[in-house]
Amino acid sequence: VVSDTIASATSISEVSQVQSQALDATPPAAPTAAPDLLASSDSGTTTDNVTNAVTPVVRVSFNIAAVDGSAAVVGDTVQVYSGATVVGSAVLTAPQVAAGSVDITLAAFADGVHALRATLTDTAGNVGAPSTPLNLTIDTVAPGVNVSAVGDGLLNAAEASGEAGVLQVTAEAGATITSTFTGSAGVVTRTLTGTGAAQAVTLTAAQVTALGQGPVAVSTVVTDIAGNPGAASAVGAFTLDTSAPTVTAAVGSVATTDVSGAAGGTVGNPW
Repeated sequence: VVSDTIASATSISEVSQVQSQALDATPPAAPTAAPDLLASSDSGTTTDNVTNAVTPVVRVSFNIAAVDGSAAVVGDTVQVYSGATVVGSAVLTAPQVAAGSVDITLAAFADGVHALRATLTDTAGNVGAPSTPLNLTIDTVAPGVNVSAVGDGLLNAAEASGEAGVLQVTAEAGATITSTFTGSAGVVTRTLTGTGAAQAVTLTAAQVTALGQGPVAVSTVVTDIAGNPGAASAVGAFTLDTSAPTVTAAVGSVATTDVSGAAGGTVGNPW
């Protein structure tokens, strides 16, 4: 096959290239690190490798300094695998070799955890060792939140700012829970991080004052670590009553008795 290729060559450089490929038995070095999920593809909390992007972009970095023939060169092919399946590839160009890395858009993934490894293959067909894995989690499912009211729906200042809180919320671990309270005088927002267990949403005395007297509407939303927003819940509305009651005393006639004990008489002797 090599002799046929050489015979069909039309220049010395083509002959030299074929000879080099035929004599090249050195595979490219393994990528210098695991594939790196780009920040633009890492939705929600960046650097956690949990995303709702089903076709994410990863960066593969490779060795360009080795002098033993294993350095990446123009024309090498970079492939990214999920298990034994190739999910993305690129043929290296001069700018990419100069940069020492290449960005590759991957095929669509289903929800779940995917172990991604990268390899380099040179033009002679030598396959280098795989990189260490990137454990990538795809999560496109909107989170749920369970909200329950505290008390009887009529809260005084002490109840509203107490340790029991004004709401009980439950959301998956790591999710961001945001409860917004809209009162007659203002709006207060409280944010918690989900733990998977019920948590109290509390208000400070200053926040209770800021809401003002009367009905308080509640809206609670949760966003998971992949950046998926859940549906808002309006559970937990209450009425805030922080005013002390006013006692009004009616002033009327005061009956008296005289010394003889007769009702309606004057006090003491009439003389």
